[in-house]
Amino acid sequence: LWDRLIARLGQPGPTLTTLTAHGRHVWLRWPEAAGPMPRGKLWGFVTRRRGDGYVIGPGSVHPSGFTYDAERGPDGQPRPIALMPEAWVGDALRATSSTTIRIGGGPPAVGGRHDWLRDKARHYAGVVRDPEALEAAIMVENARLPVPKSAAAVRQAIGEVLGKFGPDPTPPGANRAQPAGDPPDEAADRSVALSSISTEPPPPMLVDRLEPSGHTILYGTGGVGKGALACRWIADLVLDNHRVLILDYEGHPEEWSRRIASLAPDVHRGDAIRHLVPAGPLTAATGEIARACDAHGLDYIVIDSAVMACGTDPLKPEAAAAYAAALLEIGRPALSLAHVTKVDDPRYPFGSVFWHNLARMTWSLTGSDPEVLLKHRKHNNYPSLGTFALAITWQDGCLREVWERGYNMTILRRALDALEDGGTMTLPEILAVLNDDEHKPVSRETLAKTLRRALVSDVRLEASGGYSRA
Repeated sequence: LWDRLIARLGQPGPTLTTLTAHGRHVWLRWPEAAGPMPRGKLWGFVTRRRGDGYVIGPGSVHPSGFTYDAERGPDGQPRPIALMPEAWVGDALRATSSTTIRIGGGPPAVGGRHDWLRDKARHYAGVVRDPEALEAAIMVENARLPVPKSAAAVRQAIGEVLGKFGPDPTPPGANRAQPAGDPPDEAADRSVALSSISTEPPPPMLVDRLEPSGHTILYGTGGVGKGALACRWIADLVLDNHRVLILDYEGHPEEWSRRIASLAPDVHRGDAIRHLVPAGPLTAATGEIARACDAHGLDYIVIDSAVMACGTDPLKPEAAAAYAAALLEIGRPALSLAHVTKVDDPRYPFGSVFWHNLARMTWSLTGSDPEVLLKHRKHNNYPSLGTFALAITWQDGCLREVWERGYNMTILRRALDALEDGGTMTLPEILAVLNDDEHKPVSRETLAKTLRRALVSDVRLEASGGYSRA
């Protein structure tokens, strides 16, 4: 690929080049007169620019024992970074002329603030060892933003960096490399005092529905509306300045594009959603997925569907464990769409407690038109959001609306419809109207609680013990 690029555009000339464990890093200066450097990959290579990602520098040691170093010129010194040739600049601009460009370096106004703070935290974490000092430094950077993020959001950005790029345990000047295959030092104590771990409340859920740093599963029977609801949540993520990668193991790119385009046209027109059909199951595709996320600044993943992505029988405990381990390696929060094995048993994804236990948050979708119920099943660190009635509107085959309403409000609305003629009805009479075989059955206890909450504002309890509209 490199040889073909040189054959087409000419040699870039002598410049700083770093030898890596598996190839080279070639450094070139982008001319300021050409305007901002395009985002994303250039000519098929992972491309870094100021404020966008990182590069392993000379002197670092690969786990194999290889030490990164710079190629030397005739004088024995690393070459200076050369200006990118005009032919290369023009080709890069032509190839990306239809791509939305965001200038790196300075703090963004709104979009991309989380990525910017995370990059700053990644930089400071290499030189600031004390957690409090690191947080103070990133708080100062946060104050530079035209619209600063909350303290909890700043801590989340720092936590993502420390979780993936922990402090270097080797002091400067020490022998960093270990021969490949050497076992870890069994005498080393890696424990930490529990009192040193933050007791801050967890960051808020993403779009009020998704675990912000771990795995969320949305599951239900086929055709119940999982894909439509996922489109709504993806659009909401983008509106909250996140960038999303859809891992489409079921191979329906046009369906995703068409649905999001009709549901949220402004979101679809941007570049904040990427689509990928991985070359293998999730456990084998972690490198490809992480590279796509790094290249395009993607910070959330949606997987359709878990049964296809796990690459084996999802009912086996080891399938759920391997899937969870792969997500940890990728290092981004994720939403997986999954199924149930029994229509009447919506407690767990695939009917498996292992998938339920290894996820941080789960939602089930049950029912059918005209009533689909979305229930918050598992919610580590967060209060339950309860049950919602899901409404999905299609027009001429296009997805138009996806909205959730508190289930008790739906029951109340139907009860008020039953009382519409101004008469009085007993609790059993209202219950008989509601349980009409067209909706999911409502229990006597649920109806009684709903009517009690609505007393005075919507419902009046008569002396006879019956109910009427207020």
